[in-house]
Amino acid sequence: MRPASEDVPRLLLVVADIASQRRRLTRALLDRCERESLDVQIVDLAADLNLGALSPPIQRCEIDGWAEQIWLDLAPALTPWLELLELEAAGSERPAIGSIPGLDTVLRALFLAQCWHDLPQGSHLLVVLPPPAQAVEILQLLRRGPALLEGLWKPLLAWWSLTRQRLAQFELVLRLRLPTAESLELSPAWRSRLQRLAARLSDRVEPVEAVLGLSVETEDLPLLDGRVAALPLCGLSHLRLWLEARLPNSVVKQLDSHWQLPLLVGRAGTSGPDFATWLAQPLIRDSRLWLKDSQGTRCRLFLPGVGREGLQVRHLEELLLIRWAGLRLEVPLPDDWSQLACRSARVEAPWLELGFS
Repeated sequence: MRPASEDVPRLLLVVADIASQRRRLTRALLDRCERESLDVQIVDLAADLNLGALSPPIQRCEIDGWAEQIWLDLAPALTPWLELLELEAAGSERPAIGSIPGLDTVLRALFLAQCWHDLPQGSHLLVVLPPPAQAVEILQLLRRGPALLEGLWKPLLAWWSLTRQRLAQFELVLRLRLPTAESLELSPAWRSRLQRLAARLSDRVEPVEAVLGLSVETEDLPLLDGRVAALPLCGLSHLRLWLEARLPNSVVKQLDSHWQLPLLVGRAGTSGPDFATWLAQPLIRDSRLWLKDSQGTRCRLFLPGVGREGLQVRHLEELLLIRWAGLRLEVPLPDDWSQLACRSARVEAPWLELGFS
């Protein structure tokens, strides 16, 4: 683990299948931070972290209360729209979280953006995410920041602006108050918060360290590549992996060679796995290598778990778009590579090598 920069707060992420794994991993990280004299703020996006009576303060994402706060913040902007529909803003209820697909994920992403914005100077952030499937959704959303939200929303706002112009002549006749599309645009404050967190997750300044805990049986081994690759495909290649499992030594050695990650295998028992030694193991120094040498012009990306089957690589002007197993990773090209074309792609686990000319 590289020394923390004085100017860039550390961002530590905990992702695990079950609450007990999240608790053990959080405690292990807190112990390490205490040894390093780091002031760490804890954010619990999973909302099930229980560290006991002596727990440090935790910012817990209580989703109903947070949704209510967001709804109250939106009410002034929504009032003219509700009046148009002959509804009262004060009497209207916020949508039920489960009634809108993806709303829970968006709310947790906004909560983390708010916590990152409010992080005190000199502090670092330890974030406990929900189980892997939703954690990946949150991270994919946050990495793309406001661009994704606005990309989905702006076509509708553009349509309303055009429609409003066409209806302008009827406003006085029909006594309508047609609100403007600008009232529903992402506010500058939220845009700034999302952009700051997206920039931190981009890994360009100081890597984001993630620990991943998976519950595994021998029968699960064929599915492990996809589960491990999910975080690197969110841009988190500085990853430590704990498999809570009993596996033969031969299988452990094979997985260790295949992924080349700090790997811990063992069940949580009375003595438990050696988290301290595992957390002290070095992480990969450079997960993206841009090379021009005797072997050609190529890019090597550290993507443990990613396989050949179903892999798609597209070169879109100034970035590479990598798709695999339903996930996508955008990799910006260096300035002096924008005129080159990506001609080949091959997997040499755990690396993806792309050739340019």
